[in-house]
Amino acid sequence: MEKNPAPQASQILLNALASAKDETFTCGLLRSLGVRRVSEASEIIGTKLDHKNHIIAAGAIDALVNINTPEAVTVLKQKLTPTDPAVVAVAKGLL
Repeated sequence: MEKNPAPQASQILLNALASAKDETFTCGLLRSLGVRRVSEASEIIGTKLDHKNHIIAAGAIDALVNINTPEAVTVLKQKLTPTDPAVVAVAKGLL
C-alpha cells in the first residue's frame, strides 16, 4: 500500500492503524504511513509513542520523523522525554 499513488490508500492505512491489534501489522502500518508522509496521521501515530512494545514506539518515532510536518514535530515534542526508552533506542540506532 505504501507505493500505491491513490489518495484513498492513505485513508485505508489510517483506518487500519486505528483498529490494528497485531503488533507486527501495526509496525508495518506505521512504516507505510511514514514512507507516504501522511501528515494527517500525526495524531494517531502519536498515540503509539508510549506503547508498551518499544519496537512500536520506535516505529512511531520513525514515522513522525519521516512525515516531518510541524504537526508531527509538535506531537514528538509533546509526547517524548529524553529518558523515554524508545527515544534512547532510536537515538542509539542513529549513532
